[in-house]
Amino acid sequence: MQLRRSKFLFFYHAHGPLMEAHFLEKKQLGDAQMWAFALLSGEAVILEQAELATLLAVHTEQWQAEGSISLPSHRLDFFLDKGLLLEQHSDRMPRRSLLAREQAWADAHWNIYAALYHGMSRWQYMDSRLPFLVNSAEVSLPVPPASPPQPHTQLDLSEPLPEDDFFSALAKRKTCREFDSQRPLTRQQLAYLCQGVFGTSSQRRVPSASGRYPIKPYLLVLRVSDLEPGIYQYEQDKKQLLGLRRLNLPEAESLVREFAVEHAWASDAHCLFMLTSDFAQIQSSYQHHNKAYLFQVREAAYYSQTFFLLCAHLGLGSFTTVANDRNIEAALGLDGFTEGHMHLLGCGVPTSAS
Repeated sequence: MQLRRSKFLFFYHAHGPLMEAHFLEKKQLGDAQMWAFALLSGEAVILEQAELATLLAVHTEQWQAEGSISLPSHRLDFFLDKGLLLEQHSDRMPRRSLLAREQAWADAHWNIYAALYHGMSRWQYMDSRLPFLVNSAEVSLPVPPASPPQPHTQLDLSEPLPEDDFFSALAKRKTCREFDSQRPLTRQQLAYLCQGVFGTSSQRRVPSASGRYPIKPYLLVLRVSDLEPGIYQYEQDKKQLLGLRRLNLPEAESLVREFAVEHAWASDAHCLFMLTSDFAQIQSSYQHHNKAYLFQVREAAYYSQTFFLLCAHLGLGSFTTVANDRNIEAALGLDGFTEGHMHLLGCGVPTSAS
């Protein structure tokens, strides 16, 4: 068996509780501990000092024989399963997938720090009804400056806003979490949303770094007139939905709760919009750039703001929420590394009370 160390591996040395969330081992740290962050699997594990030294001695480019790595067999298998170490010709599919994932990241010219954030921040099966596992005992807020800067002038900007459709939509925009599940979204409203938010390649609605436009819209439809529940992809230039997976309404509602970290109210929505990014699309122009990932986050946010304003203009309620990104990617057939989920939006017909 030929092995090497993953190129996408970070180490963190800490005293006291580690300030992290769900994926870390639920363990209070006494003395200093070394953590390994395996970006390929999105998991973190505690290392013994001797294990750290052994891992650092393993090459990231050259394959070497298993016998040259002084680790007990159970720990060696553990590190291979978690993606700290990689196996050249494994007969185990998960290990082959980890190796292929690293190659995909390398081919897409990921910046290593962006890869750290993306690899370690994508949730799976998180449940909003459960406590969020972060130890805040040792959080210290930054000390404010002793003498805050003083304004040198003041300018009154209390001009009355125009009473037109745009400013009316701005005034009506608010987060909605109460939807009338008995009244469907019309196909016309859905068409207005898709065309109005995403435009076409010749008529873009938002800016994009170097004009690459990596964001792709997928929909989880629940309650739309003359449209069966299911997962769809929206093709902007053809202005059409591609049906990817048929669902009945209970199945669609269950997926919404799974995607939206078990927020029960989200399953009353009429349609979810899942914005993904084709990472290679933008990183081909920004190879290893430490802002390339941020450009994609911003672009998803630009689409979101347009979505919220258009929903307000159409009299629809809208929301955004944190998401179980890996669950969404699994449902869409994405690996999360060549293309991955970035942002979750939802909308529907609001109740009269909301």
